Amino acid sequence: MAKYAFLVGVELFSDRRIRSVTYATADAEDLSDVFKQLGFDEVVTLVDGHATKTAVKSKLRKLTERLKPDDTFCFFIASHGFSEKGKNYVYCYDTQADDLKNTCVSLQWIYDLLKESGCKHCVMFLDACETGVEIDDGMRAPIGELSEDELRAMFEASEYCVGFAACRSHQKSWSATRLKHGVWTYCLIQALSGHASQAIEGKRFVTATKLQKYLSTEVPRELRRDRPSVVQTPWQFGGLSGDFIVADVGDLLAARRIPPPLDLSHLKRVLFRNEESGAIRSLSGFKKGVHYVPKDVSSFGAGFVADIAEAEITADLEEMFTSIKDAFGLKRRDLERNGPSDGGGSIDAPAFTYTVFITQHPEDPAEYVLRREITDIKDPNVVGSPEFNEVFDGMFDTLEFEFTKKLDLEKVIDALEDAGAKVKADSGATYCRLSIPNFSADIVIDQRSIRLIYDQPRTPLELVSGFKAFRELAAAQDLKMLPVA
Repeated sequence: MAKYAFLVGVELFSDRRIRSVTYATADAEDLSDVFKQLGFDEVVTLVDGHATKTAVKSKLRKLTERLKPDDTFCFFIASHGFSEKGKNYVYCYDTQADDLKNTCVSLQWIYDLLKESGCKHCVMFLDACETGVEIDDGMRAPIGELSEDELRAMFEASEYCVGFAACRSHQKSWSATRLKHGVWTYCLIQALSGHASQAIEGKRFVTATKLQKYLSTEVPRELRRDRPSVVQTPWQFGGLSGDFIVADVGDLLAARRIPPPLDLSHLKRVLFRNEESGAIRSLSGFKKGVHYVPKDVSSFGAGFVADIAEAEITADLEEMFTSIKDAFGLKRRDLERNGPSDGGGSIDAPAFTYTVFITQHPEDPAEYVLRREITDIKDPNVVGSPEFNEVFDGMFDTLEFEFTKKLDLEKVIDALEDAGAKVKADSGATYCRLSIPNFSADIVIDQRSIRLIYDQPRTPLELVSGFKAFRELAAAQDLKMLPVA
């Protein structure tokens, strides 16, 4: 059983009277890559000047002559299309505006080739069903219209063939600059590459029913982002025996579930954190009868807390200076203590920096928040060392991974929701929080970082193990937009 694909994308035409089809070349080439990833034995792709009528007919005829009944064949075209007397045609690179019928390829001719081949598993994808003559920016500019009746009649006669079209008659197929594709073909690429769980049955197969349902939902959704008043209705034609399997994405999904080995350089952007709170009046510098607990959260309150907590910050720095020095066998001059100053201080060690900071609680004016962090990890190997885990055992409950570039959080939230995860997010998609079954940390993602927050402090090594587990989960959900997946 062999698998073949034949793709045509005509963006520019030799006859300049014919308006270009925006992103048709990218549509065909990127979908071609998807078929190769799916393990197709042969993928023929003709774009622009290579997609002449002679080339399309010759190469397609030669390929279909090799088809056997148990083979799989997929045909895709992104171009213009029109109908004359109920017969459908698609444009080639050398189509002439004043001689359309004789310089285009008939869809009936293509269908007859498939029928004669005896192949029982054929799929046709048409992004060439524009209608009317009006031209508008972003519209896949039409010259005529395709006949739904002919497509329906051809494919309903064969229970082993199924077809999908970008839109219904009297509608237009639109492209989007932000996608660099036709909208329908972009969604098709997402589905066939296994990036759309809604189109997948049994975590493996893209079926005709699931695919059509996905396209019918996602194409209008994508269009609403740029053109809220536009209507484009994807449709499916063909007779089906059971539920037709369009693609097997099982191997692709399995490969994505295995994340690449953790690069220790990742840990250079990791920080360990813990916060504890308490009553401001419990701080050693608070004097009853002299000081008063702030009633509002303000810069004055933050400065007041910093002043009266100097003893606590000093004691913390002293204790950590000694612990780090003794555990790592360092000399005094190997460490640099800074502070206390303005409510905080730090200890610079050769492999990392320890910081401590205290301020007024941002939500309760009568409370303080004391934060401890490990930042600036210069040598990632130190995180796994016994010395590091001894000094900081039970101190931190949060591990944060900082991104070098701003994250497109909308895509992350959409992917998580599509995968069935329960996500809490604000309307502006600036952060999200999710809990995953059998994963012991809450996960908070914003545009600059991921935070794994545990219910109690753990060793640094345990926190990093949680980070590795999260990477595996992210890979399983195919969250490739995350820098750690």
